[in-house]
Formats: sequence, structure tokens, C-alpha cells
Amino acid sequence: MMTQPYLIYIVTVMFLLPVLSVYVEFYFTRKRRRQALQTSAFAYTAVLFKWFVFWAVGVRLLTAGLSQVFHPEMTASILSLPVTADVIVKELGLANLVMGTAAIVSLWAVSWRPTAAFTGALYLGAAGVQHWMRMGQGVTQKEEIAMVSDLAIAALVMLYLIWLWRSSRTARASRPEQA
Repeated sequence: MMTQPYLIYIVTVMFLLPVLSVYVEFYFTRKRRRQALQTSAFAYTAVLFKWFVFWAVGVRLLTAGLSQVFHPEMTASILSLPVTADVIVKELGLANLVMGTAAIVSLWAVSWRPTAAFTGALYLGAAGVQHWMRMGQGVTQKEEIAMVSDLAIAALVMLYLIWLWRSSRTARASRPEQA
């Protein structure tokens, strides 16, 4: 199994495409943003995580789901499962498709973003822990890459959600109370 293309894909959806998307968004909207927001650290962080959720959670889970639904033998071989496990792998793929689609749609349905991010982070965190628990059983390089990326995405998304929660609490606390 070639792991280099998989590693390149993971690095691309986790880092390169989110950063490129942020750059493109700010480049094409900088005049409007300067007038409206005075581009703050808050705005940059919100835009970075918008694209991170889209790419690292949405596209990552959607493409994994498509692969699992249409080529279950690939996931079965990565996890050292028998070929007869294709029904279970396809069901896993459907779950990935659903979570990935929700994270992608959250690019336009902003109110979905925290829920899609939280669901994706929980799933990827649990999957990463599951990979980690199998480490002594002779896992493949692809599974090691999946473990590291799953845990990293889960941790970064959880940091985003904590930041979002704290920001919303700070914003509510700074508003004057209405009588």
C-alpha cells in the first residue's frame, strides 16, 4: 500500500486548503472587511476555523465515506479486516458521508457549524483512540497516519469550540442588561 499519496491528501485537507481558503477569502473581501470589521484576530480565527471545519472535517469525512461505500475493501485492508466485512465498512462510510456533508453545508448554514464541528470532532477523536488502542497489533502506516490526523483534527476542533464558547460568553457578558 502506498502511503505517500494518502499523507499528501491528509496534509492538504488539514493545512494547505484551509490556509489557502482563508487567504483567498481575505484577499477578495479585504476592502469590505476593513470597513465592516476592522479585521480583528476574532475575524481571522472565525474564518480559519470555518475553512478548517469545511476541509478537515467535511471534505475529509465525505471523501472517506465515498471511498468506504464504493471501495470497502480499501478500508478493510487498512484495518486488517476480512473482505466479508464490506457491509460494516459501507455502513461506516454512510456515517462518514452524513457527517462530512453536514460539515460542508455548514459553510453556508453557519448555525450548523458548531454542531457539525462537534460531531465530527467526537467521531474523529473516538476513531483516533480506537486506532491508538490497536497500535500493538501491527497496524499499517495508513492507519498510523489516520490515527494522528484523527486525533489532531479532533483536538483542533475542540479548541475552536472552546474558543467559540468563551467568545460568546464574553460577548454576552459585555452587553448591557435590559430592564
